[in-house]
Amino acid sequence: MATVDSYVPGASMLGGQWAGIVWPASPEAEYDPETGVGRETLVRVGRASVDVPVGFVSLFIFLLCDVIGWTDGVGVGDAWED
Repeated sequence: MATVDSYVPGASMLGGQWAGIVWPASPEAEYDPETGVGRETLVRVGRASVDVPVGFVSLFIFLLCDVIGWTDGVGVGDAWED
């Protein structure tokens, strides 16, 4: 317990081929790296990466309700009702 205050968790996913990569919020992060990709392309890709297609939420809710109905029909939820 004496080492709890000084424990620093590691990020094992940043080892091997990813060694040298730092968290974006860390002071070591390079905030404006040269990528060789045009700004307009980066902005377009960034926006597309968070775009939710029209009707996606409705489809998700429909599928969720369908799955809930299916699990009720096969008794999957019964274990939680004790």
